[in-house]
Amino acid sequence: MPTLVDCCFTGASSLRRSDATSLQSGSLVGVLLGLAILGFAVQSMWWSGSAVAECIDYSGYMHWVGSADMPGEASDVAVSGTHAYVVGRGSGLQVVDITNAKNPQIVGSVSTQRDVFSVAVSGTHAYVGGYSGLQVIDIANPQSPQIMGSVQLPAGAYDVTVSGTYAYVAGGTALHVIDITNPQSPEIVWSGFIIGHAYAVAVSGTHAYVAASWDYGSLRCGLYVMDITNPRSPQYVGCEATQGYYGVAVSGNYAYAIAGGGVAVIDITNPQNPRIVGIVSTPGGAFSGAVSDTHDCIAVADTHAYVGWYGGLRVIDITNPQSPQIMGSVRFSSGVYGVAVAGTYAYMAACGGGDCGLHVIDVTNPQSPPKMGSVNTPGYGSGVAVAGTYAYVAGGDSGLQVIDITNPESPRIVGSVATLGYAQNVAVAGTYAYVAGWDSGLQVIDVTNPQSPRAAGSVNTPGSGVAVSGGYAYVAGSNSGLQVIDVTNPQSPQLLSGVDTPAVDVTVSGTYAYVATSFGLQIAYAQCPTVPVYLTSFALSRSDNAVEIRWTIRKGEGGGEFRLSAARIEEWWDIPVDAQAGPDFVAFDRSPELAEGGDIVYRLLFRDPGQAWIVLAEQSIALGMVREPARLLAPYPNPANRRVVIPFSAGRGERVRLTVHDVAGREVACVFDGSLRPSSGQWIWTLEDARGVKLAAGVYVVRLATEYGVQTRKVVLVE
Repeated sequence: MPTLVDCCFTGASSLRRSDATSLQSGSLVGVLLGLAILGFAVQSMWWSGSAVAECIDYSGYMHWVGSADMPGEASDVAVSGTHAYVVGRGSGLQVVDITNAKNPQIVGSVSTQRDVFSVAVSGTHAYVGGYSGLQVIDIANPQSPQIMGSVQLPAGAYDVTVSGTYAYVAGGTALHVIDITNPQSPEIVWSGFIIGHAYAVAVSGTHAYVAASWDYGSLRCGLYVMDITNPRSPQYVGCEATQGYYGVAVSGNYAYAIAGGGVAVIDITNPQNPRIVGIVSTPGGAFSGAVSDTHDCIAVADTHAYVGWYGGLRVIDITNPQSPQIMGSVRFSSGVYGVAVAGTYAYMAACGGGDCGLHVIDVTNPQSPPKMGSVNTPGYGSGVAVAGTYAYVAGGDSGLQVIDITNPESPRIVGSVATLGYAQNVAVAGTYAYVAGWDSGLQVIDVTNPQSPRAAGSVNTPGSGVAVSGGYAYVAGSNSGLQVIDVTNPQSPQLLSGVDTPAVDVTVSGTYAYVATSFGLQIAYAQCPTVPVYLTSFALSRSDNAVEIRWTIRKGEGGGEFRLSAARIEEWWDIPVDAQAGPDFVAFDRSPELAEGGDIVYRLLFRDPGQAWIVLAEQSIALGMVREPARLLAPYPNPANRRVVIPFSAGRGERVRLTVHDVAGREVACVFDGSLRPSSGQWIWTLEDARGVKLAAGVYVVRLATEYGVQTRKVVLVE
């Protein structure tokens, strides 16, 4: 049975243009949207607890609620705690208080050297990249950020990311590694030549991934993979050279690279041999978030995709999803705003030049699909669905048109019904048609008698796209977001939940809902088909020496169980969840790991009997430090001539680096670079430098760098 996917992007381009205008004018909202456009392929991995969660009450997530205008352009943004840090040409660094998300306020700013366009935040410092290089800004007091130090880079800093005590900067024809242990004096410790132009860098584990333009004479590389186990001596290990890239993000075993024509998904399981496993082409490209004037919509049936656009219909072979191929096309003088496929025919709702109607195309031969028949429809035909021998066209002001397609060469209108407002799109399930309207919400039409359709029920949720699956209707509306509606009783549909995202269209296949937004594509789990569990709240708070976790659900009949997990620095533990009747639940985490402080992530999961666990929500809470950070104690013997014992105490787990420097400040040895568990212990230094050569007699400085600062001790070596 072919999968019918009706779509209409009318209004999407205008929405996208307005968003692009916001980006150019420096709106914080525009920045966030711009980032979403560039990173749409991985947004479900970055936005925990958003529309990717299964069986979730969307109303608690992803609300678009406020904005703040910048004095100049806004090129990049980083968020830490209750503040957002925005940079851009003519703006310097702007600090925005986002405590009240509905009314974000600029609370501080600092002028930077020349224009800047990238920012990363780590601890109490912001690292800003621009034409002049890297600037380190103290943001301990967000109301009064201060430039602490800088390092000049000849080709500027196009992108910056921070990992541990190093900043990795993509700048011109090089990747730079900068030691930021001393923010007042950042030091370039390594620079490596990049073929072409380095635009972006991402770090994951022991590897850095550099996105670059790929063509430089006969040498080509688009994504560099660098082993940074030793940040002071990165090693080139791999290259993906299919095309050039302008941005990169990494999650798990995949890198998502932005190219001029879309997003490439690259398998990095073997860093020495990164390979493309999929490509998403985006109309107008993905580098700048530009929007094409084509109004693409798509239907999928078996091994082919049928794409409608302003000039007609394209047939694409998707037998190999990793390498889709255009097979054939049909030209129209009007725009195609809706496509449905049934059997060997494609049905298109098209409008242009004052004529609107339904067109039927024979797709038996995808390489040369001929036109079969058409019928003019009143109003603006923008959505189509097919069920049995009838096509249902959403005709704008003319409501819903029912067309007999028994003879594809001569389709004819046999019935119609006026809708409360503008009919934008339509889906059919059983004996009901579900019509989405911009200003009238979802209307349920009884089509038991196609020649005399009649209104059965409605719910006020304006939308431009609609899909129906398993007793639920999913309505996409740019202003109202994605709404989930219970249509078990078509005469009385009930709004269940929603998410504020600029949704343009939606389709449901299996357990997934595919949502087209002005951000790009979002893939969400559909509501549970058997035992719906709708999460309505999830909150964390401190309670004595514990973390209190509370959540509330709306639940249908049936069994199921919850699981609650927590993590600190990727070490997970489970929190007991007592059997409770609900709908209100509470649990307490009194794990010893809490004593170490820091950010704790809590994840709520649910499963039906015999089913797999699914994530309902994920949220973090910042705990104050209970135990002291690592301390560097007095080395002994001192003076020393054979070895030095360097004792330490660590009240909490953290990453540290212990080095030895001469009196000129040069690092001569690295004794330890790694993570400590809460403990007391000692390091043994055999008085040798990095090459294993014993150092000359003199005064040396032992230096311990932690995320909380630097500690030093002097030691004297004698013959």
